[in-house]
Amino acid sequence: MQHQNSISVHKKSMLFVVRSLLACVILLAGVFIVQPSGSHVDAAPQSPANTWVPLGVGLNATVRDVQVAGADVYVAGDFTDAGGASSGIDYLARWNTPTGSWYALGDGLENSAYTIEVVGSDVYVGGAFEYAGSSVAGTYGIARWDANDSTWNSVCGGINADTAYGVYDIEVVGSDIYVGGYFHIGTGIDTIYNLARCDGTNWHELWTNVSGAVYELTAEGSDLYVGGYITDAGGIPEADNIVRYDVSTSTWHPLGTGLGNDVWEIQVVGDRVYAGGEFNDAGGNLDADHIAYWDGSAWNALGTGVDSDVYGLLVVGSDVYVGGWFVTAGGQLIYYIARWDGTNWHPLEGSLNHIVRCLAIEGSQIYVGGDFTEAG
Repeated sequence: MQHQNSISVHKKSMLFVVRSLLACVILLAGVFIVQPSGSHVDAAPQSPANTWVPLGVGLNATVRDVQVAGADVYVAGDFTDAGGASSGIDYLARWNTPTGSWYALGDGLENSAYTIEVVGSDVYVGGAFEYAGSSVAGTYGIARWDANDSTWNSVCGGINADTAYGVYDIEVVGSDIYVGGYFHIGTGIDTIYNLARCDGTNWHELWTNVSGAVYELTAEGSDLYVGGYITDAGGIPEADNIVRYDVSTSTWHPLGTGLGNDVWEIQVVGDRVYAGGEFNDAGGNLDADHIAYWDGSAWNALGTGVDSDVYGLLVVGSDVYVGGWFVTAGGQLIYYIARWDGTNWHPLEGSLNHIVRCLAIEGSQIYVGGDFTEAG
C-alpha cells in the first residue's frame, strides 16, 4: 500500500538491485528493485548486485503504491507520464519486465490513485478519482480493471461522489472486497464511513460511530488488521489506530492498548504483527518509535526504532525493511530506507534522496516507490 502523508495521500538479508521510477510533484518520485548477489534483473542483465536499476526512464510524479504480479509491476500515484509515454498513463501504469516497457490500463484514471490490489486477472485500484477509463459509471474512488478483456468495471457502485478524500487501501478476502479510507457511502442513518465491505453487489458496514481515516488493511487467515487514525474501533476504548477484525465472527479485538498515533502499514508474519507509522513508545516501550511488533501480549521495539514516519514495511525471513520519512535508524544516519537484521539497523547500498512510500517483493527482487529522484 499504501500510503498517505497527513491525508495528502499513501522487504531480507541480501544484496540489492534497484529499478528507479523517477517522478515529480514538488519533489520527484521513484520505484526500484532489490535482489541478492548471483541473481539477475531481466531488464538490465549486466547490472551487478548492490546497485539501483531504473525501470525505463521512470514517471513524472509521486508513486503511492506498487504491486507485482509475475512479470508485471503495477504502480499507482500522481503521475501522468511513464517512460515518456503519456497516452492513457494517468495515475496508474503497468511495467512489463520481459519487454522493458510501460503500458496504460485503458484510458487510466481521472485523478490520483493511492492503492492497488491484484487478484488474478483483476486489478483493483482506489484513490481520489471521480471515474476510471472514459467516465465509466460507478467508479468514483474505486474501480476494477479486468486484464482479460481490458475493461474498467464498477465495484459495488463506487463511493459517494461528495467524498472529501477517497479510498486509501483495498484488501480482497475470498469474494469480499474490504475498502478503507476517508469516505462515506450512502445517505442518512444508513451512511457507511471510512471502512466497508463489498460483497460483489452491495456495501456493508463493519463498524459504527468511528472517527478518523483508515490507511491500511492487511488480511491473514480470517483476521483483517485495520490501521489508521482511528479511535475506539468497534466500540472498544483500547482499539486506537490499530485493531483486528475477525471476519468469521464479525468481532473486533484490540492489540493491547493500541498505538498513540497514525498507523500507515501493517505486516503479519507468524505470531507477530508489525506496524509502521507516526507513533512513538508503542505499548509504553520507549524504544518502539515508528516501527514495532505485537507478539500477542505486548508491543516490542526493533532496536531504538527510527526518528520519523514509516510508510512502507516488508518482512522477509529475519529481516525487516522499512521505508518512510526518517533520516536515522537505531540512532545512526540512515536515510529513508533501512534494514533491521534482528539485532541492528543497516542502510541499503547507496540509499535514496527522499521519502519512500511503498515496498513490494517478487521472488528475490524488492520494489520501492516514493518521492525520490536519485537512488544509489
